Amino acid sequence: MADLKKELQDSFLDLGILEKEMCTNRENKEYRKMQKDNAPLPEGVRQSPDTYQYYRVKKTDLSEEEIDRLLCYRRTLYLRSIKNSMIFFVGLSIISLICLLLLLR
Repeated sequence: MADLKKELQDSFLDLGILEKEMCTNRENKEYRKMQKDNAPLPEGVRQSPDTYQYYRVKKTDLSEEEIDRLLCYRRTLYLRSIKNSMIFFVGLSIISLICLLLLLR
């Protein structure tokens, strides 16, 4: 269950629904010591795999309606990108078919 919750939080971080708040140097030292002693980190604290710094997962001040709008907007952008890619590849295929027919004549 914890893995699913972490995956959902990662998705929300990627989409900008949750934010990262970097921990202070003192907190980083404390959390490193906790991990060295095999103690669990506090709720909502994670370690960045890139920089090995710790951060807190923090909720944004977006309402549910604003989150829904944001997700709808991003979905529209992704669909537009897919549509433009499809148009490009279909056009490229048609041009290559025409060139192939001209070469075979």
